[in-house]
Amino acid sequence: MLFRSYITTAQYEKAREEQLKIKMDSNEFGVHAEYVSEMARQMVYEQFKEDTYTRGLNVFTTITKADQDAAYLALRRGVLDYEKRQPYRGPEGYMDIPGDKADAEAAIESELAEHPDSDGLVAAVVLASNTKSVRALLASGEEITITESGLTQAASALGDKAAPNRRIKRGAIIRVTQDDKNWSIIQLPEVEAAFVSASTEDGAIKALVGGFDYSRNKFNHVTQAWRQP
Repeated sequence: MLFRSYITTAQYEKAREEQLKIKMDSNEFGVHAEYVSEMARQMVYEQFKEDTYTRGLNVFTTITKADQDAAYLALRRGVLDYEKRQPYRGPEGYMDIPGDKADAEAAIESELAEHPDSDGLVAAVVLASNTKSVRALLASGEEITITESGLTQAASALGDKAAPNRRIKRGAIIRVTQDDKNWSIIQLPEVEAAFVSASTEDGAIKALVGGFDYSRNKFNHVTQAWRQP
């Protein structure tokens, strides 16, 4: 706007120094019900075919937000508790970090785009590491330092004695999570799980979670998996 002379230099400088106040658009109905949504879509599509996407249909389910949120959190907590007891399998990958700071930040941002977050499980690129601490960069540009108990699960991957394909070193792509302002190294689970809750009075499904993360695995372990004996 300054270049086109729509504003003066003084207005430009004032606007540039002004602190942005961002209001997030909250969705009071936001709930992790991706597997339920896909089940509903499939059922509607069986009846209406391509008209499903153009008729403006409203679909009502018996899912309740409180129960669905509780089920989602319980499933993820159970899977992660199990995962923490498993050996550390190593970083998700490795990258070469350019020497120039600007080039390094751009390269890291591009690489982390290939490793999307899974709710609170965030991907990061290691900048430096030793047996006492790991310094890493997040996609947001935030640099974090992981120490002490945050290194517990990945302790076997730190230091010179770690296997080359499991070693946490500069350029390693790791998964981290934050708890009480402290960061910890974690790993995405290989195990899957499912959760379904139904009313004993009328059979209405109150909550259904078909897997750990719908964006990573759309296979519904409630309806599509064969039950184990």
